[in-house]
Amino acid sequence: MSFTRNLLPALMFSTALVMPFAAGAFEASDVEARLKAQFSGQGMEVKWASAEASGEDVVLKGVTINPPGETPLAIGDATLSDITEEDDDILRIGSLTLPDFAHEADGKSLNVTGFAMEGLSLPGAATTDEIAKLGFAETFGVDSVTVAEGGKTVFTLSNVGGESEITDDGSFTFSGGIEAFSADMTTLPDPKAKEAMAAFGMEKLEGALTLE
Repeated sequence: MSFTRNLLPALMFSTALVMPFAAGAFEASDVEARLKAQFSGQGMEVKWASAEASGEDVVLKGVTINPPGETPLAIGDATLSDITEEDDDILRIGSLTLPDFAHEADGKSLNVTGFAMEGLSLPGAATTDEIAKLGFAETFGVDSVTVAEGGKTVFTLSNVGGESEITDDGSFTFSGGIEAFSADMTTLPDPKAKEAMAAFGMEKLEGALTLE
């Protein structure tokens, strides 16, 4: 099972979960159409057991994400806050937080801690801004991601985060990065690739990443 391939959809599933429970602020049929359009190219199915509303907050209980051809990922309960309608047919979620979650399959494990997003936007059919049509989050952050196999840590990320903005002139900006990452190259499944990395003294990769 490829945990790294499915990590991004698992982290980004939140936008798809939000809309059907926004306390009657918009039509459910509109919500369903947006979800279908947003994820038609993802091949991704998201489910939850129930939804509980309290004031301006909604909690989705027992969220799972089903990557195509892979074991479902049990996420837990998602908390959504400050759901509003914005100009240009945009639905905005003030914040979304997830519990720390873990997944195990085929001798591999994935652990994610401290996931949160703010300013999630989901465009509608009447949205005119081409960048806004893509849908994005104003900020996101993840404290840590750890992938292990056979009880051995093979990949880690620490303090992942980013900020996105549509500026007054209509352009899109993004800045973010990873404070620290590590990858154990001795666990590569391809013997030739493993040998090549060892020849260059790169059995373990470590570093940081900045994106602007």
